[in-house]
Amino acid sequence: MPEYIQWISTLLLVITSFGILVDLEWKNNSALMALQYFATFFLLMVFWPINMSGSFLIAGWVSVLIIVMTNQNIKRTDGPNINTFSLEKLFRLFTGGLVLLIIITSYSNISNWFPSATPPLLISSLNLIFVGFLMIGMSQKIDRVIFGLLTIMTGFEIAFTQVDNSVLMLALLCLILMSISLVGSFLMNNAEGK
Repeated sequence: MPEYIQWISTLLLVITSFGILVDLEWKNNSALMALQYFATFFLLMVFWPINMSGSFLIAGWVSVLIIVMTNQNIKRTDGPNINTFSLEKLFRLFTGGLVLLIIITSYSNISNWFPSATPPLLISSLNLIFVGFLMIGMSQKIDRVIFGLLTIMTGFEIAFTQVDNSVLMLALLCLILMSISLVGSFLMNNAEGK
């Protein structure tokens, strides 16, 4: 895998994770999440064959599809436009930028722990993990928490791909992704029924 494709995938992952962190409408967040799995597909191909990377891509898209189908069935009241600019969104971008800055500045120390990881692989995995935690910590909406958990799992998968490339581990991680989405779907339906 050429390194410039890895850097393009890393840039795409940073943009999509920051887009989800900003708290856009659920349709935009779902599209960004699907794009995030597409970029992850190319990073996983550094250590995995195309069929294993494709399996993770399909599992990610299925998990996003579960959340999309649930959100379409939920009756929403017309609230304020969530896509408008606000100071809260600016603060979210600022905290995401700080996380990325910390990852980049401490890269030389972190790379000692993962000697076989390429710089794009390590930066994107740590960015997804820490921005995913920010998503969980900064939201009370169930679908945003689920997107945060899925982002953390994606970052973990990118970091873990260099350690183990067994089919059993891939199947377990795909099962975890879809289980998170199914539990999130149940919780969203349950909260909507109250």
